[in-house]
This record gives sequence, C-alpha cells and structure tokens, in this order.
Amino acid sequence: MERFEGGKPSEKIEEQKHAAEYKGIFERIRKNPLIRTSVLSLGLAISALGGLEVAERAPGKLAELHEIQREENVAAKKVKILRELGAKEKKLKELFGERGDIGYGAIKKEIWHEADEAVKKREGFSWTAPSRDLEEMSVRKIDAAKHKSAAERRKMENKIDDLKAMDGEKEVVVPHDIVKDILEETFPERWAKEGPRRIGFQKSEDPEALKQLGLPKTWRIVAETSAGESYITFYKQASRQPVDKLINNTLAHEMAHNFDWTNLAVTSFEERMDLLQAIGERIGSKDRLKSDYVETIKNEAKQEERYLKAQEYWAEICAAYFSHPKEMNYKDFKIVDNWMKKFDQKWNVGDKNAERGAIIEAIKQGVYSK
Repeated sequence: MERFEGGKPSEKIEEQKHAAEYKGIFERIRKNPLIRTSVLSLGLAISALGGLEVAERAPGKLAELHEIQREENVAAKKVKILRELGAKEKKLKELFGERGDIGYGAIKKEIWHEADEAVKKREGFSWTAPSRDLEEMSVRKIDAAKHKSAAERRKMENKIDDLKAMDGEKEVVVPHDIVKDILEETFPERWAKEGPRRIGFQKSEDPEALKQLGLPKTWRIVAETSAGESYITFYKQASRQPVDKLINNTLAHEMAHNFDWTNLAVTSFEERMDLLQAIGERIGSKDRLKSDYVETIKNEAKQEERYLKAQEYWAEICAAYFSHPKEMNYKDFKIVDNWMKKFDQKWNVGDKNAERGAIIEAIKQGVYSK
C-alpha cells in the first residue's frame, strides 16, 4: 500500500504525472542540440518568474536543470578555450614549424583535467593557466625535481662577475655589486629576482654560436645566453664596447632572452603564444627594426630561420627599448612595454632608463655609491 504524505491520493497521482511530463519534455529539449541552449536559458527564466508551481511539484527537477546547464557551460567554455588556443597554435606552426609548438599538447590535457574537476566539484570553470602551475608538466621536458629546488639552486649559484667596458680610450670596470644594483633598480622587478643565475666573463668565444645562427665566420660574439642553464656569458669583444652600450644594449639584449616565450616562469601560456606570434609577424613587416644582426641570420630550413630571427628580433627590440625607446617603431615599443608591465605593474621605462643613465655616468666618473 502506498503512503501519501499530505494531500489526497488523486492529488499525488496528478503531481507525479506533472513531474513525469516535465521530465519527458525536458529530456527531449536537452537532446536537441539546435534549441537546447536557448530553451535552457528560457526554462530558467520561466522557472524564476512563473515556474514556482513546477518547482513545488518537483523540486529536484529545477536543481537538475541548473546542474545540467552548469555542466554544459563548463563544456562550452572548454571547447571555446581549446578552439582559440588551437587556432593560435596552428598559426605558430605555419610560421615556425615544430618550433612553434611551445607546449599546446600538455596544456590541452590540463584544460580537460581542470574542466572535469570543475564538474566534479560543482564549481565554475575559467582557465588562465599561470605558467607557474605548469612547471612540473612536460611542456619543455624539464625535470620536475630540478624545478622544485630552483630557488635553492638560484641562491647557491647566483653569481655576477665584474664587467669591463670602455669610456672613450679609458677602460672601465663595472663591479659585480653595481651590475646587481643596475638589474635590481632599473630593470623590471622580477627580472632581477628570477633572471639568470650566473652573469660571467669568458675570454674565448663559442664558435658554435655563429654556426647555429648561420653568421659569417668573420663575426664576433659579444655575449650569449644559455637559456636552459640561465647563464649570461660576456666575451672579450664586450669589453671593447662603450659602457653605455654594454649595459643598455648588450646586457638588456641578453636579459631579454631569459624572459621570452620559452620561459615557463614568466606569464600565462596564452600570453607566451601571443608574444611569439606578434614577433613572428613583426619580422616579416616592412617597417620592422632593420638589425644587421637579425637580417644576416641564415638557415636552410626557412621556418627554423624565421624562429631564430624571432628570438633575436625580440632581444634586439628589448635592447632598443632600454636604450632609446623614443626612436622605436611604436608597434615594437608596445609589444615590449606591455610585456614589461606583466613583470612590474609600476614600470615606467622613461624613469628607469634615466636612473640607469645616472648610474652609468657615475661609473664613468668613478663616484657611484648606492
């Protein structure tokens, strides 16, 4: 014998009929992809305004309606994000071949995982993927254990050598502590904190560097960055540069290599994709910065050549930005300026360049003191 709590048996049967009817209609709507989304929204509005009777008759159904809509919102967002990132990855691969793949496969798995977790936890879903959260993923096939001890290794290995330069005919030594001050006080805040672990001087050049970039053997390497190890090495040729150029141009150029789209600890994955694409488009523009260095880079594989040029073009426009920003093409200026402000929200290139200029003048006079 059925038990009825409240109401007459005939009324309870009527309620059950309404509930079954409601469920049948809803299921047919839900399975129709053409009208599902709009009708779900309309259904919610009706439920909110005039569907109280239905909610009273079948209170679990309104909750179910909300739950299904929430799950579909998560799925729609996931598809939208993957579609947008996929389109960007396709563009990068057209420009740079395999070099344009900066980790989309791993990121795609992460997005699926985050969306599934949002459904399980009944939470909203949005994905910005700060790169720091992805350090232990195989985006660049970096040993996770190595990253876990990165702070300790940086503390142990952070070392800066004295740098030598010229002031006219006079040799100038830039002591390591002053180099450190310049980085901490006149470059974006995180550049000093998260930059290279080692800035050193070495007499002999690495002949492989010229070969990798397809540069003539008559060229001389002034400095280079070992991105994987986060080292900057200055060579003998650097000591022949004016001190202004050594710091504002060469040091800035090499620091920029440490903070491009390959650095996982920089910004979000999508922002790094956008930077690489922006640089890829600029190196093919008629109004690009005409750097003899970048223009001379050669490689038989054209996509590889384009990628090598993109790496160096980025570093060159950063050097221009820290040297003479007012002379830059505005498109290049905005790319660099926007990127710097991701590291330092209070960043003002005019003020910081003036501070650095004052330090350099004090170095020349031998009167710099902190």
